[in-house]
Amino acid sequence: MHRILLQFSFFTVYSWGLAIAVGFVVAILYFLSAIRKQHIPSRFIMNLVLGIVLFAILGARVFYVLINLHYYLLHPGRIIRLWEGGMVLYGGLIFSLTFSIYHIRAHNLPFSKVADSATPAIAFGLSIGRVGCFLNGCRYGVPSSFGFVFPPTSPTGVAFPGQTLFPTQLISSLLSISS
Repeated sequence: MHRILLQFSFFTVYSWGLAIAVGFVVAILYFLSAIRKQHIPSRFIMNLVLGIVLFAILGARVFYVLINLHYYLLHPGRIIRLWEGGMVLYGGLIFSLTFSIYHIRAHNLPFSKVADSATPAIAFGLSIGRVGCFLNGCRYGVPSSFGFVFPPTSPTGVAFPGQTLFPTQLISSLLSISS
């Protein structure tokens, strides 16, 4: 509901982008703290984290482009313009998880030890990112008698003008950290 947090003449800070960045940082710090106890080489861990970040961004963008393929076939030069927005969480999750499984197995490391350290980190990062979805007004719930009415200029406000929507983003955020 607050898509733009700060705006300068040369730079804009969007709530969704900031929430995703904070979610990544929190998840990475938690993961690094938890994985130290597993005695896994730090070089492997740093390569894993870097790969996860890169594949998450790539996968999120690929899924967004596929969902909006009709537009990007007409405007292929815009595919790489990440600063204009357009990412899908599940694409990032699928790409980064696929990379992680490959990387862990390629180095003959115990998958369960890495997964045990990564799972809570993913949940924390997802929880923060979903708050960004709410602030951006891009992932909305269902019409209900309880919830929020999104501003008419937000993607949700355009799709459901003046309707009260159940805040699934916030519920998803709470459920991510409670499990």
